[in-house]
Amino acid sequence: PFCLTDGMVLCQLSYLDLSRVMSAEDSMSFRSAYDAYSALGIHATGAFGGGGAAEAVLAAAAASKRFGEIILRNYEDVHDTARSIQFCAVTFRLDQQTDYVAFRGTDDTIDGWKEDFMIAYTRTEAQKLALDYARGLIPQTEAKTETENCGLLQRINALIGRRSGASRSEKNVKTAENYLPDGICLKESSA
Repeated sequence: PFCLTDGMVLCQLSYLDLSRVMSAEDSMSFRSAYDAYSALGIHATGAFGGGGAAEAVLAAAAASKRFGEIILRNYEDVHDTARSIQFCAVTFRLDQQTDYVAFRGTDDTIDGWKEDFMIAYTRTEAQKLALDYARGLIPQTEAKTETENCGLLQRINALIGRRSGASRSEKNVKTAENYLPDGICLKESSA
């Protein structure tokens, strides 16, 4: 079963700059995306910088049975220095009923630091893009009712509010499965 460690690996995978490999309309297995990425001769960077550790994690994940065949889709990558926006999200299709959405965090550039500081006092443009991205996924989750869609948006809003330093009540947090590091696990309800 999917666990917190899996979420951390998928978030690490979101740090690959796949903009030269796929677009929002494309979908492909992680192994295929990683192979295409590697063929370009680009060195991987990860959540904690580049180098051998990030390369090793990404190569091992691509070669593994657990992660290699996971389907990547809805890849979006927006960088706008003038507006201090760094946004990247990718959806991982884990099975027919479960998508995992991973959001790339800010980097160690001046723009990244500026956005980090802005999170302390305002909702950033990247957070607004994240909400729009998640809202765009709702029809794809094949939720059975409008009530389920509203619940999903409440969970997404709670996550984005938490990232902006806004207070949240514990009743907004369902389980660790709903809130994983820099990602959201979307499951179709069985009800």
